[in-house]
Amino acid sequence: MNRSVLLPLALLVLLTPGLGGCIAFYSYKPIHFAVYDAETGQPIAGASVHVRYMANLFSIHNPPRRGGATTDRSGRAKLDMPTPWGEEASTQMCIKDCLGFGLLGTRVEVSAHGYIEDSPKETGQKSTPQNPVNVYLYKEPLPEITFVVPDGYRGPLMIDLRPAKTRVQDEPGKRTFTFQVSPSGYIRIDAAPLLFELDWSCLSKSRFVYKSGTCILKHGEYGAADPNRIAVRILHVMELPARPGSGQYLFVVGTESDAKEIASDPKAWDALFDQSR
Repeated sequence: MNRSVLLPLALLVLLTPGLGGCIAFYSYKPIHFAVYDAETGQPIAGASVHVRYMANLFSIHNPPRRGGATTDRSGRAKLDMPTPWGEEASTQMCIKDCLGFGLLGTRVEVSAHGYIEDSPKETGQKSTPQNPVNVYLYKEPLPEITFVVPDGYRGPLMIDLRPAKTRVQDEPGKRTFTFQVSPSGYIRIDAAPLLFELDWSCLSKSRFVYKSGTCILKHGEYGAADPNRIAVRILHVMELPARPGSGQYLFVVGTESDAKEIASDPKAWDALFDQSR
């Protein structure tokens, strides 16, 4: 065949997703997991370990193959993870596509009957059978949290979660927690992973009540849309005079006009950020 025809055909194969695309550059390395009950430390048999991919423009037509494994009686499982250019598999769960543009993110999810699903943290740890990636799961249900606010309080509110050096929050199996808000609107919680690693959607479902027992409406609840009602109002990071740190969540207890005024006033937050240092 004429070279003038072969060259365009070769380029077409290389550039067409699914024909010569990025999958040729994936290599698969074993990553070893050990799954435990977070509070008892006992291994969990029959847990599911599987990988999900967030495809990008260059890999959507030929992503890495899906993988999954089930833990044995000792809570161990091995999962073949795709890695770029033969690099060692680790918990640094992201993959460059073959053209070098952007990332193909991967997420390992671990679940077991009666437990809250979780994912390994991205430590970059190199995994071996003798040194597996440890995953700690908490038994269901999800925690229920109530914040008790001083009667009549209106103003900024900071929930400051600090990682505790224990995996047990108060006592094993406890899932209902009550925390007192200080007169300045500050709450520090020394949080086991059960609370520290809550996602925002779960934390935003917490209950807020005045000390007298009166419930305070939350953003998104029926009635909270009334701009003149007292409610716990969620603030967006871009509205704030200072960026909160990891584990810090900021709210305003008040009307919509209170929230707008407080959000833009650096002095309103100074005392809370000082307490968090």
